[in-house]
Amino acid sequence: MKTDTKQIRVSGTITFCLILFLSVFSLKGQNNDEMPLKVGMVSDIQYADIDNSGTRHYRASVGKFSEAVSKFREEDVDMIVSLGDFIDNDFKSYKPLIKITRGINIPVYFVLGNHDFSVRENFKRKIPGMLNVRSRYYSLTRDNWRFIFLDGTDISTFSRRKKDPEYNRARSILDSLKSVGAPNAHSWNGGIGKAQIEWLEQEIDNSHKAGQNIFIFCHFPVYPEDQSENLWNADKIRKIVESGNGKIVFMTGHTHRSNYCFNNGVHYVSLRGMVETDENSFAIAEIYDDSIMIKGYGAEKDTVIKW
Repeated sequence: MKTDTKQIRVSGTITFCLILFLSVFSLKGQNNDEMPLKVGMVSDIQYADIDNSGTRHYRASVGKFSEAVSKFREEDVDMIVSLGDFIDNDFKSYKPLIKITRGINIPVYFVLGNHDFSVRENFKRKIPGMLNVRSRYYSLTRDNWRFIFLDGTDISTFSRRKKDPEYNRARSILDSLKSVGAPNAHSWNGGIGKAQIEWLEQEIDNSHKAGQNIFIFCHFPVYPEDQSENLWNADKIRKIVESGNGKIVFMTGHTHRSNYCFNNGVHYVSLRGMVETDENSFAIAEIYDDSIMIKGYGAEKDTVIKW
């Protein structure tokens, strides 16, 4: 049979174009600029082997956290962040939760919450080590983002033993807030000390100089103003954060409510407590150059942040 040379040339051209298209498409899919940085987030798990109280389902939190971690693995998140109150009470409550985090090949980062210290006094100093928190406040960079982890338990009555000097200082600050009727004058809140404030200012300054965006995690919120759950020195911290420029997100827990607010260039987001009711609640933040898509699972809301 005679083969048409023109037909061969046309067929060859089509095949070449198809291979070229598939190669370009494959390369585009591997471009880091097209792939979001994914952060799995949980807050106020508050596991304890105790009966439900009101809307809080303490024993169910182990199963909920396990489900969340399975979803984080399925979605191939780059890191997992616990926004505080990993347990509700009792040092032994840590064991089943820590077991879930082992062997998942995803880095897990913690900020400290008030319930994390609801243990006997002789165990309080062991909490950071239990959570592999080498420094109670710290930062790390991924891509063009600087992630800042604050310690809102820095000045507090619950994180210190009563014989420690820091306990008396925290007690004095709390009494002072109560004397002026401050809405956040509660023993389950805390404050950020001078050394950490200076460190935060330096971190924000370094981020701006490096052209980095900023994602801050803290158990305790600082905005909206006059919330009963705010840090004792929320006004001070908010002023520092809002003095920056560029893309800044401040992510918190503690209130057990999903919430989003924007103020002076900063996006404030709080997550719902996982311990609430029998429905699960967690989120995955997909971080793009021009936006952050926070996908809520279970009772958690979706939030979209755009620049």
